[in-house]
Amino acid sequence: MLLDARFVVDSIAERTLRAIHLGVMVGMAVTAPQYSPAEQVKETFQALSIILMVSRLTPAAQYGLAMYQRRDSFGPSVRYFTKQAVERDTSRIGFIMMCATYTAVAVVYLGIAFYYSDSNNSLVRVIWYVVGSVEACIIFAISFWFTALGF
Repeated sequence: MLLDARFVVDSIAERTLRAIHLGVMVGMAVTAPQYSPAEQVKETFQALSIILMVSRLTPAAQYGLAMYQRRDSFGPSVRYFTKQAVERDTSRIGFIMMCATYTAVAVVYLGIAFYYSDSNNSLVRVIWYVVGSVEACIIFAISFWFTALGF
């Protein structure tokens, strides 16, 4: 929602990404009642991991699209070494870091999906919480550090 308020331009690509967000919410609503840490059903945990992966690839695509749409506003900072030029160039780095973070987390969730077994005492679900917490800290740090991505 914060990305929508700051960077979204109404386009077919943005509408498609919003539809994917809606699909993620529906997927969570369908599989969440089957989630039970006590009875770890392999298919449920794999489905949730895939949904989490898609939910991370979508903002990566949104930040990439926002960076592409604003490619002219970054400008060459080599010729014009001013404070504004440096801020524009570092905001590009912030966008790239956001995309990279979301993509890396999505790959981790994809790996987790294939790591589940049929046992009821698998601690792989703990990785969800660890990865989610680390991801949130990194995203907040990037948003804090780069003024173009700040709240």
